[in-house]
Amino acid sequence: KDMKKINNKAFTLIELLVVIAIIAVLVTIVIIAINPLKLIQDSQDARMRADLNQIKAAFQLYYNENKNYPSGTTMPSSGGCWSSGGGCTGTIYMKQVPENVSGGNYLYQGFNGATACNSGTCTDYAVGAILFNPNTEDGNTLTKCTNTDGVSTATFEVCND
Repeated sequence: KDMKKINNKAFTLIELLVVIAIIAVLVTIVIIAINPLKLIQDSQDARMRADLNQIKAAFQLYYNENKNYPSGTTMPSSGGCWSSGGGCTGTIYMKQVPENVSGGNYLYQGFNGATACNSGTCTDYAVGAILFNPNTEDGNTLTKCTNTDGVSTATFEVCND
């Protein structure tokens, strides 16, 4: 009659493993639903579209000053300043030309390395990029620009309107 009843309120190993397994399944479902890789690619695509629209604005500034678009020899490389005086002097078209991103998967094709216009007096241009997840609107830019930069792999382009 004097024996005390042992009251064990701890979880058993099986109960802990079941809880951990349930949490692991829920985390997996959430990661699959969120798809972080697609979100990263979509954000890089948005950045590329914005960068190309900035390049388009710079081309228009260049045109307003020179009455023609830049040829492949007058276009800057990525990362530097693009101005009429060189080294950010004179008319500044872009303070910082956007860098190519994602290990070369994105290319400012027709702008860095390639040429948007080969002649000395350029009356038009097209600058393209390869997007991870292009949409219908991106395809419309190819039709509008007629893919004149000669880059058949581009999935998004800007050109003079």
